Amino acid sequence: MKSIYTLVLILSSFLMSTTAFSQYGNGYGNNGYGNGGYGNNRMNSMNAGPQGNRGFGTDANKPKDPQVDIDKTVEKLKTDLKLDELQVFAIKKVITESSTTQAIILKKEISQDEKVSEVLALADKTDSSINAYLSKEQKEKYKVFIEERKARMEKFRDSNGRR
Repeated sequence: MKSIYTLVLILSSFLMSTTAFSQYGNGYGNNGYGNGGYGNNRMNSMNAGPQGNRGFGTDANKPKDPQVDIDKTVEKLKTDLKLDELQVFAIKKVITESSTTQAIILKKEISQDEKVSEVLALADKTDSSINAYLSKEQKEKYKVFIEERKARMEKFRDSNGRR
């Protein structure tokens, strides 16, 4: 189960390309310090410290909305690559389709190695599709973006014990 969780986490990071280690407001409620303030919505005293829920309990059990990650990724690409609105629309569609396909792959009843292989192939296909909408200058910037994403993934995998 731990390996499946780790795979999902790595692959989501890989495809969504969001900022690797930002924490403010990420899973800590509305304002970054609990659910709307200090000490609100505590599950029990073990889970909640002086700053509220700390991401345990109800927030941790909520399913994550993939659209939020897609929007963050598209916004980062828009800023970094200076995409026009047509490119934003097309690339968002590619990333949304890729995210949906990835979810389907991860739910399949196949071996972990097959899942990894299929998701990596999907990532390559997604990158190729995105490249089709980019200018030569944007392709160079996107290549750097991909390399940075791979480096973050390797760092994450190394810190969690590579198998």
